Amino acid sequence: MNNVIRHFFVKNIGLKLLSVALAILAWCMIMNLSDPKVTVTIKNVPVNKTNEQAVVDENMIYNVVSGDTISVTITGPRSIVQTLTASDIYAYVNLKELSLTNACPIHVSFNNSSASKSAEIVSKSEEVMELALEQMVTENKQIDVKLKGTPASDYYATWSVAPLMLEVYGSATQVSNIEKLVATVDIEGKSTSFTESVTVVPYDKQGNVLDVSKFTMNESSAEVEVKLYPTKNINLVIDADVSAEYGFACEPLEQAPTSITIAGEYSVIKDITEIIIPFKRENLKETLAENINIKEYLPEGCYLVSETETVSVTVPVVMLDERKDISVDMGDIDLKNLQVAFELKNNTDKTSVTIWGAEGTTDSVVESQLGLYVDCSSIKAPGTYELPLQYNTNLQVLFNETTVTVKVGTKATAK
Repeated sequence: MNNVIRHFFVKNIGLKLLSVALAILAWCMIMNLSDPKVTVTIKNVPVNKTNEQAVVDENMIYNVVSGDTISVTITGPRSIVQTLTASDIYAYVNLKELSLTNACPIHVSFNNSSASKSAEIVSKSEEVMELALEQMVTENKQIDVKLKGTPASDYYATWSVAPLMLEVYGSATQVSNIEKLVATVDIEGKSTSFTESVTVVPYDKQGNVLDVSKFTMNESSAEVEVKLYPTKNINLVIDADVSAEYGFACEPLEQAPTSITIAGEYSVIKDITEIIIPFKRENLKETLAENINIKEYLPEGCYLVSETETVSVTVPVVMLDERKDISVDMGDIDLKNLQVAFELKNNTDKTSVTIWGAEGTTDSVVESQLGLYVDCSSIKAPGTYELPLQYNTNLQVLFNETTVTVKVGTKATAK
């Protein structure tokens, strides 16, 4: 049996292989001649937008949410269908057909005339294009100028720009995303004033440059005038007039900085040696710290070059709660305005004064530092008088109100 099967396949094997090849060739010829129908899917077919003016007329702008490209399934003769590409398909939406849900039906047809006659569009991956609509708005945005680099030594740069603001038109989202408009000017090594036309660049809140195609600006550039001024170092003086409430004392004022750098035309700054800032505060009960804007006190035509725009002023205030009693000889008290016809008769009497000072400040105070005196202008005749004791001192101390008994008599006439 095995020999019979082997003999069947081996006998005339060349003719048999030729027959198989001819049969395959004949099948291919038949298939090509009959051109059977096949189905294919073409991907990434772009969807065009028509009648966009219908949205613009409503003062709106749109963004495509979905349906910007689609896949299209086609059936037809293999000879036609298998040669088709996305460019042979025309897909579009008519924005006049926009629904209340912001969707437009997608229409599909053939660009290829052969395909349109013999092939058929079976389906598409998306039936509608979904849009997101936004109101168009117009806002005025101010132009900021950025000076790039450092001017020549001992020079300071200022700038002005025209126009000061630009009109920006676009979607509410895009326009609100504009944090600032910036015109950048290079001043590296410059010592002479100049004017330059500069492109205006929009930035978002994160400092990224925005795509200017997303909105419209009424101008794309601005004229920036840069002026260069010489600089000068001067003193900063605080003209202080401060006082504390009873029971407290003000210690020496502290300030920082004590000098600043200004700039301006030479004719303006050449005679300026200091800036004086008046500082008056009353009835202080605790340490006072304030920052004062230096620019408010600059002469006209001057610019502040120093990085800090404020001067820090501190007035330390201390409580006078440490007591000391000091014994005083009446003879050491100065009798002011005593008529020459009278003289003191109780010069051996003593009195006591009480002072109050900050903690640790009264121990070293002695009577001679107090400048004790009484005003005798009211004495018109010999006698005994109760007069208030007064003080003339720079010490930060308080005094208890004290009166002293003053006995005066007629001065003996010299013989």
